[in-house]
Amino acid sequence: MKMTLKTTKLALEYVENDKTAKCLKLRCDGHLHIVLRSSTLRSWERSHSGALDSDDLGVGPQRRIISSPPLSLCRVSSDSGYSTCSNSSAASRSDSVVSDSEGDMIAWFGSRLNLRDEESLATKSATDHFSYLMEKEEEYLVCLRSILRDYQGMNSKTPSLIRQHFDLIFKQVEVIYAFQMALQDSLTETRGQPEKLARVFTNEQFQCYSRYMVMTPAVQRDLLQYASHFKEHFPDLKRNILKPSLRINFYAMILDSFKKEASQEVKSKLQEAIDYLNQVKRKANTEMTLNTVIHSPVDLRLGGDMLYIGELNYIGGGTLQKKKYQLILFENLLVITSMKPPYFKYKTHYRVEQLESVVASGDNELHLNVLSEGQTQLATLKFRIKSTKIRDEWISELQKITRRNTKLTQGRGSVSKLQIPRQQFRTLPLDLSRVFPLLKEVVMDDAAGEAGREPVDGYSLPNMNQYEEMYVNKLSSLLNPEIQRPPEALGDLLEKLHRLHSKKFLPTLQRLQKVSDFADYLGENLEELQVYIDYLVVRSQLTVKLDEEPQAGPYICPVQHVYGIYFGLMKELCTSEKCKKSAQRVMRRLREDIDLAQIRVLKEAIVNGRVDFQRSGILLLSSPMEVKTRKKEIRAGEYIVLLFENVIILTRPKQPYYEYVMDIWLDQVNLGPPTNHDCTFRVEVRQGGRKEPITYEMCATSAEVKQKWMRRLHQQMLVQVAKIRERVASAGDSAVGGSR
Repeated sequence: MKMTLKTTKLALEYVENDKTAKCLKLRCDGHLHIVLRSSTLRSWERSHSGALDSDDLGVGPQRRIISSPPLSLCRVSSDSGYSTCSNSSAASRSDSVVSDSEGDMIAWFGSRLNLRDEESLATKSATDHFSYLMEKEEEYLVCLRSILRDYQGMNSKTPSLIRQHFDLIFKQVEVIYAFQMALQDSLTETRGQPEKLARVFTNEQFQCYSRYMVMTPAVQRDLLQYASHFKEHFPDLKRNILKPSLRINFYAMILDSFKKEASQEVKSKLQEAIDYLNQVKRKANTEMTLNTVIHSPVDLRLGGDMLYIGELNYIGGGTLQKKKYQLILFENLLVITSMKPPYFKYKTHYRVEQLESVVASGDNELHLNVLSEGQTQLATLKFRIKSTKIRDEWISELQKITRRNTKLTQGRGSVSKLQIPRQQFRTLPLDLSRVFPLLKEVVMDDAAGEAGREPVDGYSLPNMNQYEEMYVNKLSSLLNPEIQRPPEALGDLLEKLHRLHSKKFLPTLQRLQKVSDFADYLGENLEELQVYIDYLVVRSQLTVKLDEEPQAGPYICPVQHVYGIYFGLMKELCTSEKCKKSAQRVMRRLREDIDLAQIRVLKEAIVNGRVDFQRSGILLLSSPMEVKTRKKEIRAGEYIVLLFENVIILTRPKQPYYEYVMDIWLDQVNLGPPTNHDCTFRVEVRQGGRKEPITYEMCATSAEVKQKWMRRLHQQMLVQVAKIRERVASAGDSAVGGSR
């Protein structure tokens, strides 16, 4: 049975509360949390599988829970921060819980539960860990059977008006039970070998737990609503119903315990399984968050996974009202919301590229510097957080983003050396495939040739030797000052290429017995090809000079040699099962190098902006247009408008560069009402809080260009819809994942 998985450790620790008795606090990397009283620990120790009795949920003076919708998120206490982002099982979050005076219960899915069992496991051998795992598997199956027996009993003891609230989650328990039976067999077959266990816990069918976690808050609410009925007829159900939600964390703890005695290679595989389990929980946390934010102009399903959430007290620096807000950090967005039980009401958002820097101030303040839309003005949002520790955790998460943004604005290293004149009508290229059409074929060509066929004669070992000798001679002639002197920036790179091929690649080819060995050699020396990234960038930027000169042609030969001959050889070698793995590795690296070069070309051509071109997608269209809008920051006039897969960027030509003006992300865009002009179309940018959208009127140079833009925009909006459907479908698929 195929298996795979990833998660983090679990942790349970005592915490002191100002106005409540000593309780237990679950530390987790999720965003839904529960505080337990001491009595719960005794129940937990008896079960050893993470069962919680709903009667043991702590409700203190400073801990209130909001009534949650069917798939809901809990309210966070003012000193809390919740993270679903964890790079290792050792990483933890210290999080408060949220509670409720109305008595509504909430699911939580964290990365750690510092159980006493965890401490004992740390001192035991791998054999003991495996015995413990199998023992708990038996207990867990007994628990699942008990839940299913209760469900059967509900047919005769529970009115249909009550029973209908529980049909979905009990069907999911059936899926989980079928999966666990197969999982137990697979675990038995591993005989406790860590490497085999890692494979077992990377099974995509673990996604069935994500669906269960998403259902848990609504079910807990319904159990509480009909508490007297269930206490009378099914007293164990309220305790057992939480166990599946905690199972992922238990597996994480077990996997982490095996790492102590494992080799480095096996540790890596175990960590991959742990990371996979973390992703299962992160998916559940994200889905619950998405269902609680209302009035957002951006479809948050396109914002990536939720990384962190917490309640912060806003004390000034921007335009928001001074009060408490819920901040939700996704991979691509920071969303600020206010509490409107049982939902979070959207207030504003910032793309991650707008986050400039974050610093601590005093004992408990956080100052977040953000760029305005268009990245023209800097504002400092000031927040106060009761807990210094939670403040520092927020800073840690935000600094990961701001450091990445710093890299987006680093200097244009290669272009600064080129000394390109500011010619009146020439700008730097934005698309490598227009400078080197061959690269488009490399990126798009996924065919690997006919399986079992021998490589064609053109790629025989003698021919490859000949091609390499000719290339080395060509590089020598390009470097010969008596023939022609290349531009300084190209000359440095050509010398590096000449040394690489004359000293390493050509001698290697001459020593080899068969051409397939060259794929193995390249696969072991992929870093040597990195110089071609620089060459692609610099040579493309020099088109503003070289394309006007007759000697421009020879400087294309390095691109033709590596992305033509080398890539063609690797494609041919893919027809052989023996060579396929090495050849595909080289092909993959060549494509990755093209992608990196393309991103650099865009970064260095579009100045004074900060767009992550890994998120923007590829460039689709580029046209001069007249743009008008009521937005004060954008003056009416002519712009070079760039359409990428995920964003529109307005620029002004400032030869040889494009000067960034603003970006419009397509996840916030609708096509506007039609116009009376043949060349004009409108796009509307949705605003939050029921505000009117901002309309941009764009006038193309011809009706044909307008239609091309309209078709492309429509296609990309369909792509956005498809991404949303895919995300929704993936959440649904997890419901049946365990039965496949």
